[in-house]
Amino acid sequence: MLGRWHKHPAPAVAAGFFGLSAASLAALPAGAKGLELAPGVELGGAVRVNILDKSWEKRENKPRETIEFDTIYGRLDAEHGPWSASTQYRYYHYSDPGRATSFFHHLWAGRDLGEMGKVEVGIAKVPFGILPVASNSYFFSLAYYIGYEDDYDLGATWQMEDGPWQVDVAYFPSDEWNGTGESVDSSRYSYDIVKTDTTHNTERHQVNLRAAYTLDHAGAGTTRLGVSGQYGRVRNVELGRGAPRMAGAVHMKGDYGPWGVKLEAIAYDVDPLDTAGTQSPAMTMGAYDYAYEVAAEGQLYSAAFSYRIDGPAFLYLEGVKFYNDFSVLDKNASDYNTSLHNVTGSELDFEGPLLAYLDFALGRNNAWIGPDFGTALAGGDDDDWNYRLNLNLGVYF
Repeated sequence: MLGRWHKHPAPAVAAGFFGLSAASLAALPAGAKGLELAPGVELGGAVRVNILDKSWEKRENKPRETIEFDTIYGRLDAEHGPWSASTQYRYYHYSDPGRATSFFHHLWAGRDLGEMGKVEVGIAKVPFGILPVASNSYFFSLAYYIGYEDDYDLGATWQMEDGPWQVDVAYFPSDEWNGTGESVDSSRYSYDIVKTDTTHNTERHQVNLRAAYTLDHAGAGTTRLGVSGQYGRVRNVELGRGAPRMAGAVHMKGDYGPWGVKLEAIAYDVDPLDTAGTQSPAMTMGAYDYAYEVAAEGQLYSAAFSYRIDGPAFLYLEGVKFYNDFSVLDKNASDYNTSLHNVTGSELDFEGPLLAYLDFALGRNNAWIGPDFGTALAGGDDDDWNYRLNLNLGVYF
């Protein structure tokens, strides 16, 4: 399937992907109310659609689609004493290729250990970089597309807070399992190294360490400074052996009244093996039932700025946030082109259960904002800027 979408990925695929991103980025709308099944047990979900325009999409035989189904998902959250559990399951239908996929977003059980912190076991969030995410927009930053933002894997996490310090330790024996779809291994929420018909690598035995320190500015806001490290193995199941993969990050998150700042720098080095047992300059990563190539070594830099207005406003708005998110992926391979990503937009929280994102996204050598889906995040061969204007509307309950 990677070859089929090398130059012309189905536009509906991209639409479905971004709906999922937005749902993870924001808190629920102020008016969203789930169904209480029992004390401490809540059932909820969301339905989302996109209204969009893409600069690179040209259709000769039919008009460009401007309204597309995004996603529908259900969630279940429970708390009882020190115990808690949460799960979310998502469904996507891509109208252009006429296919569907579904998978768990997360599935974990946890316990509050009091002064000893808290633990979660299952498909849980990987503690790496700025938490919960390093961006504001519907389109995330480039870190998401290469597996270092809002990532979930199968394992166990431990988090402890002591005064201004927060420490996270995690072990993931594998990535999250594959859901339902037509791909070999890409029916999943977050981007992982995946198997295809021609590649046979997968993630194993990942360890994460993260530490953050919060500076309190005496009523003028807070600054959280942090470092993150990750080490694991990428195993070629056909050869029966693997190689190391590692990543490190320094990050800063500032909250100063209505203003927000997120800065992050990531360096990563992965050693995927091809069928001959030699190291490849690119790795195959997948999610949403589709796979593409990503540079195996590089540095990623991101900067996100926001301004939020809370409280009743105009047009039935309960709150609005304006933002600009920029990220760049600099690849170590000398013949690989740099990938760029910038999103200017707003998050609109209306009265009731409606949440909307209005975004103008620009990309260059960008898999999801441009015509080259298959190799844009690896070699890349499109130096033109492409744009996507997108309004995402979601009803949450």
